Amino acid sequence: MNVRSKIAMSVLAVFMTAVVSAQQFYNSIKPLTTGSNTLNYKLTGNQYYFWPKFIGTVYLNEEWCHAKLELENGDIYEDVYMKLNTYLDEVIMYNERVGSVITVDKAIIHEFEMEKGYGTYNLFRKVNFDRVPKGYHYLNVLYDGSVKLYLWHKTEVVKTSLYKDEIHGGMRDSEYKQVFIYYVVFPDGSMNKVAARRRSFLQLFPEKKRTLKRLFRRNRIHFYTTEELIQATKIIEEEMF
Repeated sequence: MNVRSKIAMSVLAVFMTAVVSAQQFYNSIKPLTTGSNTLNYKLTGNQYYFWPKFIGTVYLNEEWCHAKLELENGDIYEDVYMKLNTYLDEVIMYNERVGSVITVDKAIIHEFEMEKGYGTYNLFRKVNFDRVPKGYHYLNVLYDGSVKLYLWHKTEVVKTSLYKDEIHGGMRDSEYKQVFIYYVVFPDGSMNKVAARRRSFLQLFPEKKRTLKRLFRRNRIHFYTTEELIQATKIIEEEMF
């Protein structure tokens, strides 16, 4: 039986037997020994129960992705099968050793890389918000210089026209919608929410709008693509700090 079939059967078994209030604790995906990492932490978490109520998706990637996790103490786990639930803001892991799906304890994760195809990976970092919504959130690191560019992949529930739920039955009036929230982080650690528009980036430095506007124009940055947002962030790093 291949890995994908084993994962599908395990997920089905979890959902068929799930009781939302139940909690089950699991250890690492591999038995730790004195030769594997530090033994200070284990990849722990609670059994994952989630039954989507609306159309749309709560996952950044529907398929299980290869991932590498770095824990707060520096331990690294590779070849982990993972999803990111952007509605719950939680890392979901398929634990092949025990054949279960768990929500990895957010307290132990520092950052992780998720495969996005063709051998490339997205880097996500756990970042503490000092504003609403306060707490730790997983942000996609788009640029990681002295000035940083983060992207928060967030799923919200929004109202929609009434429709019939063909899977679970009943009528629904909401759906899951993915939103993209960008932050430019200055060297002092301050986080500045921006939109993918030139005006929003210019407002970061009101007294130097003309200078930035000229630089953006010279470098042909139209803020249409992620690459252009990264290029704009690099210009801010080089010219403003």
